[in-house]
Amino acid sequence: MRKTITLLFLLACCMASAQKGPKIVPNWVLKTPIPGNDTYYYIMQRANGSSEREARNQAIAQAFAQADYYGGTAVNSESINEAIQEGKSFDVISRLFSIPLNIVCEFHRDNEDGTVDYYILCQIAKSGNIKPQFEPFNECSEFDISIQRMEEYREKHAAEFKAKEREEAKRAREDRLKDNDYINNGRNKYVAWGVVGANYPWSVNSSIEFRYGNTVGFGLYGELGVGVSKLDIKAIHHPDSAVRLPQDKLQDKIFGFFSYSAGIKFFPYRGLFIGCGYGSYLKYPLKIECPDENTSKQNKDYCKDAMRNPNSGVQCLLGYDFVNKMEHNYSFYLGVKGGIIYDIKNKSVIPLAGLKLGVAFGYK
Repeated sequence: MRKTITLLFLLACCMASAQKGPKIVPNWVLKTPIPGNDTYYYIMQRANGSSEREARNQAIAQAFAQADYYGGTAVNSESINEAIQEGKSFDVISRLFSIPLNIVCEFHRDNEDGTVDYYILCQIAKSGNIKPQFEPFNECSEFDISIQRMEEYREKHAAEFKAKEREEAKRAREDRLKDNDYINNGRNKYVAWGVVGANYPWSVNSSIEFRYGNTVGFGLYGELGVGVSKLDIKAIHHPDSAVRLPQDKLQDKIFGFFSYSAGIKFFPYRGLFIGCGYGSYLKYPLKIECPDENTSKQNKDYCKDAMRNPNSGVQCLLGYDFVNKMEHNYSFYLGVKGGIIYDIKNKSVIPLAGLKLGVAFGYK
């Protein structure tokens, strides 16, 4: 009798242990299905949580984040998490945030440490600007892969899985680029000649602009021109000096000087850019103060020095370069910018603004 009770107790323990979770997982957990057409992908997401609800919410949030990445949309992940916590279904979230995603299979298993693993299989659109043709998937309940086999296989082929994910992400980005009018019109890669431009501090110039990349890109710029300033002379009578300079020698003088600037640009989106460079400038007017007895000589020397050696400083820019659709590999170019100049030597900051017109030449 005692042996029978012991045997029944051991059998009950084994059954209780077995009920903690299935020892096999669906086939789609290991082998991602092949889509029936080229408008969508399959992805599998796994999440671990202290409860089934927590794990499921995490898996769904990860799936939407993945769909957001593949589809090229811009959605706040916190907003998605809030919607999930509020109990909204995934199809409602998909419509609410315009993220094309379809969950076709779900599976969970309990772990010995009390946590829960949750798996979901999703269909996501290749691009956010096309309507995906999702198809039914009827193989959610096919179980013939053991958990141990799955983990061993994943560990053995981890590099292949990562390479496949990278390749799928690359194809998704390429598909998005195919549907991008900015790139298709050849507006992302060009060399532009800014035939004429005007800046503040006052100068007129001609420039060369270079842009490379896709929707996000980088570029270079260089400007060469002529600046204009006015010499505003003010004589200060020295208390120990009996000399007074006649007023007719204090006439304002307009003069020109060569101006230059060059730097780099980063384009976070299409023609919008952030730039940094270095260039020359002079304030308008340029004021000079000196004692009476030395005014004539000092002004003459200062004026010559200013024309030969204008001030210079670091330029911090924000602006937009507009290029029209490339026709016969060239197009109209318009550039606007604003920012500041920081003169390191004189430790001064002045505003900077500019406008330029020209022609852009596309290249492959």
